[in-house]
Amino acid sequence: MSVVLRPYQEEAISCIHTNLQVSDTALCVLPTGAGKTVVFSEIIRQMQVKTLVLAHRKELLDQAKNKITVAWPDADIGLVGYGQSRYGAHITVASVASLCSPHRRVQLGQEDIRLLVIDEAHHSMAESYLSVLEALRGEVKIIGFTATPERLDKKDIRELSVLC
Repeated sequence: MSVVLRPYQEEAISCIHTNLQVSDTALCVLPTGAGKTVVFSEIIRQMQVKTLVLAHRKELLDQAKNKITVAWPDADIGLVGYGQSRYGAHITVASVASLCSPHRRVQLGQEDIRLLVIDEAHHSMAESYLSVLEALRGEVKIIGFTATPERLDKKDIRELSVLC
């Protein structure tokens, strides 16, 4: 089963690829229900590099894993969090809370991640997310996805990303 992208999703994907040619970061802001998970699943399939998808709730991890599988049925996907700890997969879907523990950050640093996808990126300026970012080694492209780019604490998530 393949995914049929909507024109605005194709435009978002194109914008992200363009930004990643000149920057290591991009931020995709789409409204709730617009298919952010579909967009990042397709980008992961297109790039086919070792990827970490970071989220803060089990429902988001499950949704990411399911949508990636639809976009790329043969993808090797591991899950870290909520009682599971499968590293070494081509794509790792992980809970930020699980990756905050020191031994898991050490493991993460050995994974040679090349693409980091942050679901609900408005959380990305929190200490928990920043500690995970610090654990990544090498040249990592970062793409954030959110419907709400402003934070209540007024921290600017655009510090991490170029806005798409």
